[in-house]
Amino acid sequence: MRDFTIWADPHRGQMFAQVMTKSAAKGGPATYEVLGAAGEPLGDGIRLPAVAPVEVPPRGGLPSLNEIVRVRIPRM
Repeated sequence: MRDFTIWADPHRGQMFAQVMTKSAAKGGPATYEVLGAAGEPLGDGIRLPAVAPVEVPPRGGLPSLNEIVRVRIPRM
C-alpha cells in the first residue's frame, strides 16, 4: 500500500491532491483514490501491472531491452 501527495507548488506550501491506495495485489492491478486538498473525491485510478519485457532490435545495432507499462485512469 502506498499513499502520496501531489503538491501545488515546488516548495510544498499548498497541497493539490492526495493519492491513496485502495487495493493492490502482487502481479495484479492496483486501484487508487484521488482526493482534493479539502478531502473531496476527485476520481479513481488503476495501474495495470507491467507486461513481460520486449526485445526490440534496432536497425543496424544490438538489441535493446524495453519494459512496457500500461497505465489507465478511468474518468468519472
